[in-house]
Amino acid sequence: MRGKAYFVLLLLFFSLGFASAEHYIPQWVKPGVYFTYSAITNTTVNWTAPHAPSVLVIIYNVSGEPVGIYYRGNVTMTFLILDVSSDMATIKLTVSGDGVVVRTLGNVTPIWNEKDIVNVDTFGNQSLIYLKRLELESMYLINLTTGYVYDLRGNRYGRTLLWYNPYLKLGDYLFTSPGELNVTVSKIETLNETFLTFYRPFRPPTIIIMTSPFNVKMGNALQVGGKAMAFYDPSTGFLLSFLGVGWADFQACGFLTFMGSTRAFPEGDGLKLGGLLLSDTNAEAVGNKVPYETSTSPLLYVYLLSVAGAIIVSTRR
Repeated sequence: MRGKAYFVLLLLFFSLGFASAEHYIPQWVKPGVYFTYSAITNTTVNWTAPHAPSVLVIIYNVSGEPVGIYYRGNVTMTFLILDVSSDMATIKLTVSGDGVVVRTLGNVTPIWNEKDIVNVDTFGNQSLIYLKRLELESMYLINLTTGYVYDLRGNRYGRTLLWYNPYLKLGDYLFTSPGELNVTVSKIETLNETFLTFYRPFRPPTIIIMTSPFNVKMGNALQVGGKAMAFYDPSTGFLLSFLGVGWADFQACGFLTFMGSTRAFPEGDGLKLGGLLLSDTNAEAVGNKVPYETSTSPLLYVYLLSVAGAIIVSTRR
């Protein structure tokens, strides 16, 4: 009898352990809470030039056809929690920015306003549409029991990027790339330096989640390769910055790849990294202070730079 009791307690222990590994919801997950991230250029660019630099590159699935979108001016990305019902949160993702080039192969359903068109260049079946600005909106779902992301049709895409999950470990599945490769957690590191965002500085530690590498080839015209990195404040669970070529939240919104990097960094003393940086939120920064080591290996910074440099976008006409 005593053996059975021990077995039941052991089974309960493991059940709670596996449940907690999946079930993590920050206190601020409630309707009306938003997070805005920005990529800002620090120079005036001729965004209508064919090869002007971009601060955000998106490959967008428009009725089954991949469309390249290049934001060359300032851009913002906002996650808004519309509703929390039972174990599901409904999220609206809005991306907006200025000086945009849309690259299409063949005819696609317009995702822009005609009044924003500045010019159109055509090369065979390829078109470049130059726009004053472009705003894209989409909604998706997050299962608050598992942290998995779904589109509105019920298709699952992987774990959410939106908040820090302290139970993630090396090798955990994150999402599947458009090239059908399973992308997993390849590295979890702690940065022991103040992390600068456009919203405010965040004192250490900062947690970095890095993915395994993957390559995405879209038709014969675009190839994207590299890793993705997410930077979090573990005390509040806030996502501070995203750098890389995609995540499940973007895929659920039809963004096959999503890669941005600011060119104008926040003022102050601390770590200045690219990516889309937190610029505004109304979430309450509640949480327990997380202890950290007083030093960080300089090799980690070299690694971060090498990962950022490994992100490659190539186009061919």
